[in-house]
Amino acid sequence: MRTKTFVVQEALAQAVQLFWRQGYAGTSMTDLVQAMGINRQSIYDTFGDKHRLFILALDDYYTQTKAELTAKLAATTGLQATLQAIFTVYAQRDATTPKGCLIVNSATELGLVDAEVNALVQAYFDAEKALLNQVLSQYQASLRQPSDIPALASRLQNALVGIRVQARIGQPQIDAIIDATIASLPWKENR
Repeated sequence: MRTKTFVVQEALAQAVQLFWRQGYAGTSMTDLVQAMGINRQSIYDTFGDKHRLFILALDDYYTQTKAELTAKLAATTGLQATLQAIFTVYAQRDATTPKGCLIVNSATELGLVDAEVNALVQAYFDAEKALLNQVLSQYQASLRQPSDIPALASRLQNALVGIRVQARIGQPQIDAIIDATIASLPWKENR
């Protein structure tokens, strides 16, 4: 058995970046070979075919994003700051990462034609909505009562998806859109 001459996680990270930037259909095996810095057979032996590699990349992206989100949320208190942190994780990437969100990109590209991607994306979106529901419940004293927390969580999650689409196309007003979205909640007067 041959020893791998590459770091699996580093190669997967390169695949994530490529799929995020070019999409599934826009990424060839040749592109993956070049970006990952390994030969085609090593990709197949380690990750499986292109579709399996995409699924692994999508899951890795979700895991990394969730870790970033968890770290940011640990450093925030209050509903407004917490929601700002959530939106910022998804909308504001540094210059080294592609714009937008691999999950949303995958939903729009493959959601109707690939059942496995559809199920993963739906699970990720459900987790986002559950997080928003949890945050709104935790800080519901900041909102006028009664407030329909599940409906607000759904509305925010929908806005969160839209923000990621806007980030993908380079919308220059992302911060203002985020602020307006958060401001539209039924806040108590003294926030």
